[in-house]
Amino acid sequence: MSTGDCFWTQKTYSKSSAFQAAGHTFSLWISDHPDESWDLFLRDTHLGHFEQTSMWGEVKKRSGWGYLRGIVELTGALVGGFQIIYKKSIFGFAYGYISKGPVVSKESDWSYHVVLSGAQQILKSHGIRMAIVQLPDHGRVSEAVLDGLPSYSNHLKSVISANLEISLSQELEEIESRMARSMRKKVRQSTRRDIAIAEGSKEDLKTFFGLMTHSCNRQNTLPNPDSAMLLEVMWDQFLRISPLRLTFAVHDGEAVAGLLCVPFGKRCTQWKKGWSSKMDRVRPNEALAYENILWAKKNGFAVCDFAALDRRLAEKMIQGAPFEAADRKRRDMFNLGFGGDPVLLPKSRVLFRRQFEGKLYRAGSIILSAGSKTR
Repeated sequence: MSTGDCFWTQKTYSKSSAFQAAGHTFSLWISDHPDESWDLFLRDTHLGHFEQTSMWGEVKKRSGWGYLRGIVELTGALVGGFQIIYKKSIFGFAYGYISKGPVVSKESDWSYHVVLSGAQQILKSHGIRMAIVQLPDHGRVSEAVLDGLPSYSNHLKSVISANLEISLSQELEEIESRMARSMRKKVRQSTRRDIAIAEGSKEDLKTFFGLMTHSCNRQNTLPNPDSAMLLEVMWDQFLRISPLRLTFAVHDGEAVAGLLCVPFGKRCTQWKKGWSSKMDRVRPNEALAYENILWAKKNGFAVCDFAALDRRLAEKMIQGAPFEAADRKRRDMFNLGFGGDPVLLPKSRVLFRRQFEGKLYRAGSIILSAGSKTR
C-alpha cells in the first residue's frame, strides 16, 4: 500500500502516542469505527481474513463485544494493522482476541514483531489485560514472532488450529477424483432424487437459523451466532464489499438443509450449516457442499475453505497415519469425504499488556499442569 493510501489519517482514526520497537519510532493510529479501506486492504491480500474486518467487528459489537483497530506506520508507510475484539470478563477485567492477525504489508519477523508491539500498546492504553493472538492462516512466520513480548501458550480457550481446504486451481475432474468413492456416489444420488439447490436472501436467514439450531441441538452444542438477528446484521455488513451466500437444499418444496458461506478475497468459506434431519436419503447436505464447490470454482475463487478440522486428524493425514475407529465417528469425516488438504494453523498465544501479568499466568499454568499430572 502506497503512502498515498494513508486511510488511517481519516477522521475516524486517532493518533496514539508513538512507540519504540526494533530501533525505530512508530506511529500508532486507533479506530473503533467501520473502515471500508481497511476491509478492502484485507480482501486483496492473501493474509486477509473476514474475522479481521471492521464488518466482522460491527457484528461482534451487536453481541456485546467491542473492537479496536490499530494501524502501525513508519514515516507514512503502512507496516501493518490488527483488530482486537474485546469485552469485560465476569471477573471484571477486559480480555480480547486478535484472530487471524496482525496483517502486515510485507511479511517478515520484524514487521510482525513491530505490529504486535503496537497491539501491546493498545492493551495498555485501553485497559485490556490480555489478548489471545492467532496469526494469519497462511503467513510465512511462526508464533515465535511473539517472542520478546509478554506472550505465552494459550491454555485459556480452545482455538481452531487446523483446517481443510480444496484448491480450486485444479480441474474439476481432479477435485472429484480426490473425493471419497462413497461421497461421489452420494452426490450422484442427490442429482437423481429430486433435490434442488435454491439461493436464499436476507429474508431467509430466519429459516436458516432454525435449521442451524436444530443441528446444534442434535449435536448438543449452542448455535453461534446465537440469533437470526446477528446473521441479518452480518448479511448487511458484508453486503458492502463481499456478500454472503446462502443456499438451501429443497425437496418437495421444503428447505431441509442450508449452507451459509463467506466469500472473501480468494477464499470461499463454508461457514455454517443447518439440517432438519429430514430426507437424508436424498443427500441434501452432500448436494449443498458439492454445489458450493462448483460455484466457488466457477466464480474464480482459489480455495474452498471448510472452516475447521480436528488438529489430530490433520496431523495424521500429513504423516500418512491411518485413522482409528474413533476418528471415523467424528463430524469432520463428512468434509473429509470431499477430499482436500489438511492445513495446520498457527498455534495461539496469549499476549499480555505487562510482563508481570504474563509471568503470573505462566506460573499458574505450570502449577495447574503439574497438578493434573499427579492425579
